[in-house]
Amino acid sequence: MRTAPLIAMLCCTATTALAADATAPAGRYTLTPSATGYIRLDTQTGQVSECTGTPPAALVCKSTADERAAMQAEIDRLQKQVDDLKAAPGEFASNPPAQLNIPSDKDVDKAFNFMERMIKRFKGLIQEMRKEPAESTPL
Repeated sequence: MRTAPLIAMLCCTATTALAADATAPAGRYTLTPSATGYIRLDTQTGQVSECTGTPPAALVCKSTADERAAMQAEIDRLQKQVDDLKAAPGEFASNPPAQLNIPSDKDVDKAFNFMERMIKRFKGLIQEMRKEPAESTPL
């Protein structure tokens, strides 16, 4: 009598294992039947999702609660960062940078006149140096 329940349990286990192997796509993801549909395991990252529908084409998978909480925490962090960046231009609008003191035309003319006089003097010195004979001393 004890063997009948044992045989029934082994048959159920074998059937579940065969069904899991038949529905699991080869590669990155592994599907396992559950009471509400399927559990999808990402073999590379370890993420678990709950799936409903008919595998493989009609499956709709949703992240598990733990993963959703982690994603929501990341979304909240990024939203706060966006809000902070949006608030930054307001700081500059309320406290504008100091105005630039652009020189007037008179100041620019004054600077150019000074540069022109300096260049003329420099050219004059070069011309004087060319006119003077080089002194040579005998050895």
